[in-house]
Amino acid sequence: MTDENDKAQINQPSAREVAAALAARKRLGIDPASPAPEDGRREPEGMLPTGQEPEKAEVEYLTRDELPPVDGSAEDVVASLSSSLRQPSSEWLSLCEALTQCRRLAAHRSPALLPALEEVMPLVCDCARSLRSAVCKTALMTAADLAYGYGAAVLPALEKGSLLLLLKQAAADKRFVQQAAKSALGELTAAIPSRQLLALLLAHTKEKNPKLRAAAATAMAETLERLVSTADSTTEISKVEISAWLNLGASLLSDRQQPARQAARSILSAVRQLPFNEGDDSWEKICGRVLDSTSLAAVLKLKL
Repeated sequence: MTDENDKAQINQPSAREVAAALAARKRLGIDPASPAPEDGRREPEGMLPTGQEPEKAEVEYLTRDELPPVDGSAEDVVASLSSSLRQPSSEWLSLCEALTQCRRLAAHRSPALLPALEEVMPLVCDCARSLRSAVCKTALMTAADLAYGYGAAVLPALEKGSLLLLLKQAAADKRFVQQAAKSALGELTAAIPSRQLLALLLAHTKEKNPKLRAAAATAMAETLERLVSTADSTTEISKVEISAWLNLGASLLSDRQQPARQAARSILSAVRQLPFNEGDDSWEKICGRVLDSTSLAAVLKLKL
């Protein structure tokens, strides 16, 4: 009898073992009060959903020429754009649809969108910061279409930070984001009056972020080249502008980023081709009046 009692005591779990078992059942989501299955396995807590698999959502990236006209009233679409573009990122498919609606308006009903452009452009550029690649790419395509369609009318939005957002995306690590942002900046340099855009870009060529600085310098070079292509003897270029552009080009020659150094050569080459209206002054004399001796030597070494 004593041997049987001793065996029963040995088989009984201690209080610590009971507490550990209860804690384990709780971690596994099993009601501690429910009896354990006889085979020791955990029973399933629920059934997997049945029915058809949901369709995979895809975003179609249409070119500007492929965009169809908006359905229904353009005014109603414009009225809903502001709230549609402010949706949370979890509603990414709806955001892409709103951005595409914006593109369709710019392509086919541009007068209807013009009154809301100053409000819509920053929202579009803000969408370009989305971690959702579909939203980001569609937003950058939309920014490019707005620049193409409205030109100087997007300047107020650019002055309020939209330009900086586009430059940041042009300096992003993801290749597709870079390409889409550079395309949008290319539309800006082609559509906006050069002198106004140069003034905005110049401030961003002093950015501490080297990639961002290089993106601004590249856009600056492209804009200056366009200015050169349209300038003639009647084009008035101030000494302040020449000084700023020469100093920028000289400073970027030693930049850490190769795109910035390439932009520096393009900037200096473009400035040299501008009509200075300075009489018989040579390139060397013009640079000498603006640059310090070290920068002057570096610039004059270049074969522009």
